[in-house]
Amino acid sequence: MFGILTRCELKSESRAKFDQLVMELVETTRKEPGGLIAYSCQPVSGMADSRVVFELYADHLAFIQFGQRPDIRRLIEARDVLLAEPRRVEFLEDPIGGSLLYFGHC
Repeated sequence: MFGILTRCELKSESRAKFDQLVMELVETTRKEPGGLIAYSCQPVSGMADSRVVFELYADHLAFIQFGQRPDIRRLIEARDVLLAEPRRVEFLEDPIGGSLLYFGHC
């Protein structure tokens, strides 16, 4: 597996547009997830201009292929101009001891 945790600091006037792009990405991905296993974008409590994005892929190749799709590229490029500063990206290694659990609550 290959995971990414990204912290995004938004321009204040960009919050609604950023969140709309996230919803578009979710809808696009539901139709064709490829190797994407899990995706979540959440506001940070008490920080209206901050978002954390978690992505989990089958492997590194699935991540690369997902990011090269024209529909996804368009959404990422539109999202990136809404940021107040560069994204902070953490690449995650395999879950420890099978600790990846999914209970079906969405």
